[in-house]
Amino acid sequence: FFFQAEDGIRDFCLSRGLGDVYKRQVHGHAARKAERKIFDQTGLEHLLELNVDRIRGPEVYFQPTMVGVDQAGLAELLVRVLGNLPQTQRQKVLSNILLVGGGSLLSGLDTRLFREVRSLIRDNESISISVARDPIFGAWKGMKLLWQSQRDLVRQGAITRKDYEEYGPSVFKTHVFSNPKF
Repeated sequence: FFFQAEDGIRDFCLSRGLGDVYKRQVHGHAARKAERKIFDQTGLEHLLELNVDRIRGPEVYFQPTMVGVDQAGLAELLVRVLGNLPQTQRQKVLSNILLVGGGSLLSGLDTRLFREVRSLIRDNESISISVARDPIFGAWKGMKLLWQSQRDLVRQGAITRKDYEEYGPSVFKTHVFSNPKF
């Protein structure tokens, strides 16, 4: 199971004037409140104040309601998806959670997700969460391996641009790799 949603969260935050929360988390200072001089393309100086944004931005993964999105957080979503799997598959997935994408670079994300999911699953279930060795390209590399080993399956699941333009996002609802329960 992998989750890569930072682009959607980044777009949401940018559209609401909250700025690029990931850039601030990765490149922000360790101090609780920091000021940083930045220059725009015209050479004008601006003062950027970083306060609780370093904490609030990544917290959106677990509490989307912080920014007005009425959806489950990452841990709740993961447990909900797992709840639809047969027990044998559920345990296999729980034991092999791999975080990919730029958001997985957030310090402590794997530990926090482990703690949150652990509190939502049964005591007798084991869980393992790790960050990909190359989280930025991890999803792409995984798909490359799938393509190399299962070309016919991947071709069967391919969606062309023409299909997407004709059917829009609903093309994924009946897609071979989709989950019809959601």
